Amino acid sequence: MKCPHCGQFLENTLFRALEPYHTNSKVVITNVDYVLEINNRIQAIIEEKHSNQKIIRGYQLVTLKKIAKCLKVPLYILYSKNGVELYEFDKFQIVRSNPYYSFENQFWLAQSQI
Repeated sequence: MKCPHCGQFLENTLFRALEPYHTNSKVVITNVDYVLEINNRIQAIIEEKHSNQKIIRGYQLVTLKKIAKCLKVPLYILYSKNGVELYEFDKFQIVRSNPYYSFENQFWLAQSQI
């Protein structure tokens, strides 16, 4: 995602803004595509991918999983390249932070054509 004002990628801009606070720790910056809120209660975290490949970067999935787990809500991954496929990720499943996690062999919750 690019900043509409300066054209820089937001992740790079935010990373530079946090420079004074950097240590030798690994830093992951993740944007959340959708937070579903109903009646003042967060109900779900949704990450959208525009790809034919049913993959997501491992480090991004780890962070999204932590957010969903802390909020006690489901985590959904939405693929929307040719039609729409929605997958639910088990928040209690162990996932490696590198390199990718694949949803190719998993059953989708919902599917439709755009």
